[in-house]
Amino acid sequence: LNYIRTCLVRDKVSVIYADTDSCFVESQNNNLDSLISESKEIVNKINLSFDDYVKKYNLSEHFFSIEIDKIYESLLFVKSKKKYMGMMLFTGDKKIEPKLHLVGFDIKRRDTPVFAQKLLFNIYQMILKTKDKDEIVKTLKDSLKFIENEDKRNLGITMRVGKNTKDYLVNA
Repeated sequence: LNYIRTCLVRDKVSVIYADTDSCFVESQNNNLDSLISESKEIVNKINLSFDDYVKKYNLSEHFFSIEIDKIYESLLFVKSKKKYMGMMLFTGDKKIEPKLHLVGFDIKRRDTPVFAQKLLFNIYQMILKTKDKDEIVKTLKDSLKFIENEDKRNLGITMRVGKNTKDYLVNA
């Protein structure tokens, strides 16, 4: 990945985050079609350069290859590793309607109440789309007011009991 980062920086591509298996770059290009083309050019250039790279190590063949995984309209990284959210516009080699993509957030966990999942989903979208702090705070306050009217099953945590209830001992 260091080699890929070096290539990107050399070509004046802004690297905003890189880890062991991914590299995120920033573009000022706002047109999705031209951004896809620009991204494909960068990927092709790096993939072609791997032949010269391996020659430095006296290798004649390799299996190095990178690809475009996703393109985001907006992206937010959290301090912990592998934790980010973005509004995805492109994935799997095709354009898609803007879609919230979460990595490392607990919103999808079984022990997160449905009400909290819905609220967090809306808040995350607002953060990535509007970035208006006052509107986000208002939504949070309004949502908390509506808890009283929410179906109580949506407020609970789904858990599974592994034994028959008669098999649990009561310590008195």
